[in-house]
Amino acid sequence: MAKINFNVDLVNLEGKTINSYKECCLVEDGNILRDKNGVAKYLNIETPEESLTLKIASVEALLTNSDDLTKEDKTSNYILANKIHKSDGEIDIKSEEIVSIKKFIGKYYGPLVAGQCDLLLENEKINEG
Repeated sequence: MAKINFNVDLVNLEGKTINSYKECCLVEDGNILRDKNGVAKYLNIETPEESLTLKIASVEALLTNSDDLTKEDKTSNYILANKIHKSDGEIDIKSEEIVSIKKFIGKYYGPLVAGQCDLLLENEKINEG
């Protein structure tokens, strides 16, 4: 079991805080825009007032749907995401939970975010400038 602080800001290569993004559904003339398969189209909008943290990255990655997730995977991801979301400061995380968080962050994010998250989940320092 490890104590992990999920409230750490993630930074770019210059050490500046990365802003978080919100996913917004695209609408035109009051109708949701959809692709050729009928799936709603989304746009990520940067939110400068909110920095991207290990908490946000972990929760978003764990709650991202995928065709290869079983019902049990979805339930355990929800429980873990909820635990992290409710955290305020350091919390106890089991080694298998860390493995799961790393797996989903690795699928959801690129190297800049996933690399930092891996280091933070191992209680290592990240580039701060």
